[in-house]
Order: sequence, then C-alpha cells, then structure tokens
Amino acid sequence: MSTIRTFARGRRAALAATAAAALLITASSAPFPEATEIGIAGALAEAVRADLPTGGRSAEVDAADVVWEPSRGAFVDATWGRGVAFLARSTAGDGVARRDVFRARVTVAPGGRPMHVAALERRTETDLADEHSLVARGEQIAWLTRGEGGEHGATWLGPARLDGSPLSRLLAWGAGLPPRATFHVVATTPLESLRAELRDDGLVLAASHGEGRIAALLDAGARTLATSGEGPALVAVEATRRAPPAWPWQPAAPPPAPPPSERGALQGDAVFPPGKLGWAPLLEARVGVAGERPPPAPIARASVVVDGREVAIHAFDLRQLVAQVIPAVDAPRARAGLPGTGRVPGAIRDRVVAILPAVPLRDDGGAIEGGRTVAPLEIGAPTLAQGSHEQLSIGPFASSGDVVGAIQTRAPGPNERVRGGCVLEGRVVLSAETKTGERAPIERALGDLGCATIVWLDASSSGPLAIGEPVAPADRQQPFLAFARRFAFPEGRSEAWVASAGLQPDPVFAPSILERKDVVFGVEVRLSAFVAGRVEWAIRAGKGERSHRFKGVFPEALGEGEAPRALAAWGLGIGLRRSPNGLTIGGSTGHRYAGRGAVLLATPEGLRLVRSSELRGDPGGDATELPLTAEGGAPTAAARRRGLLHDRADLCLLADGTALVAVASFDSHEATAEALCRAGCSEVVALDRGADRPATSGRATAELALPSSYEDTTLFALAPGQD
Repeated sequence: MSTIRTFARGRRAALAATAAAALLITASSAPFPEATEIGIAGALAEAVRADLPTGGRSAEVDAADVVWEPSRGAFVDATWGRGVAFLARSTAGDGVARRDVFRARVTVAPGGRPMHVAALERRTETDLADEHSLVARGEQIAWLTRGEGGEHGATWLGPARLDGSPLSRLLAWGAGLPPRATFHVVATTPLESLRAELRDDGLVLAASHGEGRIAALLDAGARTLATSGEGPALVAVEATRRAPPAWPWQPAAPPPAPPPSERGALQGDAVFPPGKLGWAPLLEARVGVAGERPPPAPIARASVVVDGREVAIHAFDLRQLVAQVIPAVDAPRARAGLPGTGRVPGAIRDRVVAILPAVPLRDDGGAIEGGRTVAPLEIGAPTLAQGSHEQLSIGPFASSGDVVGAIQTRAPGPNERVRGGCVLEGRVVLSAETKTGERAPIERALGDLGCATIVWLDASSSGPLAIGEPVAPADRQQPFLAFARRFAFPEGRSEAWVASAGLQPDPVFAPSILERKDVVFGVEVRLSAFVAGRVEWAIRAGKGERSHRFKGVFPEALGEGEAPRALAAWGLGIGLRRSPNGLTIGGSTGHRYAGRGAVLLATPEGLRLVRSSELRGDPGGDATELPLTAEGGAPTAAARRRGLLHDRADLCLLADGTALVAVASFDSHEATAEALCRAGCSEVVALDRGADRPATSGRATAELALPSSYEDTTLFALAPGQD
C-alpha cells in the first residue's frame, strides 16, 4: 500500500511540475491580461493587430463579442489553452469599420485567470461585409453575415473533428486549433432581417424579406436544411475554410483528331451534338460499362460561316460531364462573405477535362460559389447558374430557386469582343465565338441550333478554351466554367460488371443498372448496382403491410407519373404484428422508429443510411427501419441468425452513393452481407422489415412494365423525372 501511495504522490508531483513549467513558460512569453472581460477583449485585439498585414489598420474587440468554448480541464486549459471565438472590428479601405470572426486558444491559470493568447485563427476576411450576432452552445459556434442589401446568411461551426487515440487528439489540439465542420446557409437574395439560435438539434434561423417569412433548421449531423414559409430560398452548403492552394490536376491530352476527310457525323446519339453540322470529337468518351449504342464524344467542335464570318462552336455533353461555375478572386469583387477562390473544387479536380473562361462584363456583377454569396445576385440580370442537383441554366435570375454557383453579366457594348453561351434542354452547353468577337454572327449561329437564351461573356482577355491540357493557376484570375468527367461506375474497380437486362435510364449508352455474380460460403450471390445520381427512389407500402398506427393511410401504389418510370423493385417484406419497424411514406410516419438497426431514406438526392440511434424526429419523404447486417465492414450477429432457407436480400451504399443489392438463397443474411462487405461497403442492411419473408424483386423491360404495387412493402428504382 505504501508503494501505491508513493507512486501516486510521485505522479501528482510530476503533473504539478509539468503544469508549473508550462505556466512559467506562458508567463514569461507575454504579460497577463487583466482578469476582466475588458482585459480579455483587449488581449484578443492585440493578437489580431499583430496578425493584420501592415497598413495602419487597427483592431478592436468588444467584450460582448467574445464567447468561450467549454473547458477541457484545468490542466489542458493551463498548458494548451481554452478555445474562444470573437468578433474583431477593423477599418477597411473605405473607412468603414466592420467585424470579422476569429478563433483563438487562451491559456487560463488554475484559478481562472487568463494568461495569454496561444493560437489565433481568422475565420472570415470580409472587407465589405460585417459579421455579427456571434453565439455559442457547447462547442457549436454560429454567426450572421450582413452585407450590401441586407443579411446574406449564417455560418455554423461544429465541434472539433478529432479522430484517433487520446494522445493523438491531445497532440492535434496542442498543434493549433482543430478543424471544424463548417456549414454556410446563404439566401439567394439579401434579407431584411435574420436571427439565429443554437439548439441541441441544430441551428435555427428566422428570416424575413418584405411580406415573406422563413423559418429554417440546419441539422448538420444529418446534413439537412428544413425550411418553411415563403420568401427567398435558403441554401445550405458544407464547406472548408480555404480552397486548395494550387491546381495539382493534370488532364490527359485528347486523342489526335482524325483528318477532315475521315470526320463524319458522330455516331450513337441524335440529341448530342445538336444539328447536322460536321462535329469533330475533341475528347474520347469513357463509360464504365458499354450500353446498347456507342457514346458520342463528351466534347465536340464545329464551325459554321454566318454573314461571311466563321463561328467556332464547342458543345459539352452534360450527361457525361459535370459543370461547375467558379467565380474568381477579384471578378466580381466580393461584397459579402469570402471572395471567390478561382480554383477547381477538390471533389472534381482530378477529373477536369475542360475550362471555359467566363469573364463577366460587369466587375460588380453578382456571384455565388459553393452556395456562398460572393456578391448579391441582381434580380432579372442575365445569369449563368448551377443548381444543387448539377442543373445548369442560363437566363434572367429570379429570387426563387436553389443556386449553388452563379455569375452574372450584362449585354455587351457595340465594340466589345464577346463569346456567347447557352444551355439546350439542360443537357448540352454550347459556346460560340468568332475571331473578331462580333455579336450578330454568334447570336444567329446559336439561334439556328435551338438556343432560346444566350449569355454574353467577354472574350477579349480570357484566353481560349482549355481542353485536356494543364491550366496554370495564373490563367485563372477570372471566372470560369469547369467541366469534369462524371464518375463512371465501376471505374477503377476490378469486378466484371455487365449492363443489367431491361430498361435503363437515359442515356442508354452509359448503363446505370449493372449486375455481376459472386460465390460466398459456397452459394451464388447475385449483385446489382444502381449508379449514384442516375435513378430516383420511392417506397410504397405493401398490401399486407401493418396498417398506419396514427389514423393516416400508407400509399400502396406509385402515382400516374411514377409508374411508367419504374425500372426495378425490391421487396422489403412487412413489419411484425406487435412491433413493426419504423415506416414513413410521403412524410407521414405510421410506425414509430424503435431505435434498432438503421433507417433507409429515399431522398431526391438518392438513398441514405442513418443509424436508428442517430435519427432525430420523424424523417421526411420515404423511409423505413431495417436490421443492420454489417457494421465496420464485417457481418453482425443479426446477419448470422439462422432461419428458413429462402432468398434473402441486403443493401448497402458505396462512398459515392452507388447502391448495391445482393441476393442469395441461404438460411441467414451472412452470405449477402459478406458479399457486400467484399464489394467495399461498411454498413449493410437487410431488405426485411421483420417478418422474414422471402426476398422478391422485379425488373422492367421494353415488353413488360412493373406493377405499381405489391403484396410486400417495396423499394422502387425510378428513371429520373423531367424537371
């Protein structure tokens, strides 16, 4: 016992010596600020002044604009510091003092006395916008941004994202300020008023604009923004604090074009490119699995002579390419939030194949990047806009709509060199230009190809199109449109997938419902893949499903506009009689969620899996609770539970959102769960609502349509509807 007491005393002495040494180092590095709110604010302002670039700008911090994060214990607070967020006011070039958001670590003595600022991080840098109404709740932080025209939106910072052992977490904290999950909520039009409140279930916003009133709840854990009321649209975007510092992508050079005598009309698709011009392919098509028809080139070029002027036309197929609108750092100039990045987002950087310079003809034009307002959009001004579902549109901007990327232009002057652009049916982008930049030939050439609305872009200093070539960062000081190849499943994978027999959604040259077989535990497992973003999903109650428990009615059949679009169906069985698993259809929850397994949600963006324990409130849309048969890439005890020998089906989602379904005749879900884990899935659910019925499936063909309802509750895969 004495040995134990001696060890404990020695340990306490070592900790005390370490803390004393840390306090001594801290005390010698800077004078203690006053142990008052004003003293702490002054110390933070001094740290900001030291961080500001030279130029004579001052910084002030009001005591009311300082919020503390939770203490991590006296020892950590004294050695590494306690987190604090605050607003610092500095004078911009126009002489107006505006506030920016900073975070810092402040070392605090065991008695509570602040010692010095150990680390400083700038969260915003907005000379023409004012951050205000900073609030905190636990480790959550939020603030509002006011700029030209009113309130532009809110920003939410979540708890520190630290993984690994306690030692690695401690070292990460000591190295600086840990990274935070960041969400921006941006109004498509500046609001008259905006208020924010942090609650346990997320960030609550109340906005008003004219007669419109909007209420919103940002659930960062579920990555959803629920809104009610009428008014300017609110868009939520998860973002990082800074864009990547460089462009490391190196697109491969395009294949050499054939001689003119060998060029003919592109084969395989009557829709793209449009018209009967002599289109020459500039980029080779690349699809994961070949379809019924050969694919057209994703980028092609043609030329036509109009009024004696040669018009060069480039066509971009948005079924094979993702297009993103990216404002530059100074064009247009940021008037709220952070400026434009002028850089391709990391998510598509390695797949970029073309850059279309898109310099706006007004330096003060509106712009949005990644859902964040760079400069307010002007109602009615010509706009090149990108929606949250990757739709690209050109036309006058309206206050409604979901815009995550946009730049605005004006009509060009008579002597300005221009490039014209348009979007056909949301599927083809056309860009036209002449050597002299005249407007009339471009307008006529694009009109002959079916363009109803043309956006005019300055071509005098933006340089030519870059297709399949490395693009230097110095060339991207102006806005541009980046085109990247769409993910083509099973690109980069070794499995031998083939196109599933039956109907495929458009475009059929790139099948999105695939099949293959595997052998697990001596049984054949049939796998199907539904490529992310290529199908829509819906759940309908079976005729044998337990009745709605709350006086509602479960829809049992697809609607008139949905039934013709049904491509595949997978039975989910029915719920148990006494305690059926949770079920929601059309936003109406008829069976409560029991907090077991996982919840499969059918959303407009695709399928999602959420742990039942993490579900907050009733889900919207269609959802059902299913058993988890694999966690962390390994089958669970539920998967190994034995029963009758019959067909069983399991489902999982890959990282990109592609849904995999495995079916096998076995006495448990172990074989199907193991097959999906081998395919790269981490979490797997059984397509079984609890009654352990044999798995059923259906596949639409050109000769046979799927029924709109089944005896079992059913998960339907639908071809995308027309917007």
